[in-house]
Amino acid sequence: METEQEIIPKDDKIMRTAELSRNLKVAESTIRKYSLALEKHNYTFKKEPSNNNGRLYNAQDREILKDMLKLTENRQISIDVAAVSSLSRHQVEIKPSQQEAPRAPSVMEDERAEKFLERMQYLIKEETSNMQEDLKGYFKEYFKEEMRDVIEDAVEKRLEKERQQHIEEMRLLREQVSKVTEVMERREKKGFFKRLFGG
Repeated sequence: METEQEIIPKDDKIMRTAELSRNLKVAESTIRKYSLALEKHNYTFKKEPSNNNGRLYNAQDREILKDMLKLTENRQISIDVAAVSSLSRHQVEIKPSQQEAPRAPSVMEDERAEKFLERMQYLIKEETSNMQEDLKGYFKEYFKEEMRDVIEDAVEKRLEKERQQHIEEMRLLREQVSKVTEVMERREKKGFFKRLFGG
């Protein structure tokens, strides 16, 4: 029974396409497509002459392909850009192809590179703009909540202060009513005794 956990091969383990596709949990056609992208940049795989010159993958090949899969999944970049990025990140020295001699880039390649750079700049600008909008929205909500808390706190404090003032005013009022009542009771007693004893 296969486990969901990823199987990491030993450094010296060599795998065929089918085995690597099971290992990385992707289709064989995906492994072939990504391998072709690497070969476009003169990355070489070991070949198996007895099996239609099929590719053989070692631990380094696996790590580079795994990295490419992550890049294309999370960052939504092209396979070609992922290939260049992965080779660079894994510090792979790419040897020039033996079939074609080193040559100066053509005008078309320069134009393509320029267009690619323009596209990348546009995407970076767009992503930065989206991030700024997201941050604005986040801070707007954050400050709205903060302000609501500050206002609620200020209102509560004000209400508490007023409540204390009302309590104090009521206490003073009761004291005054009590004093007035005492004075009136004393006057009534005095008048009663005066009438009683005729004084």
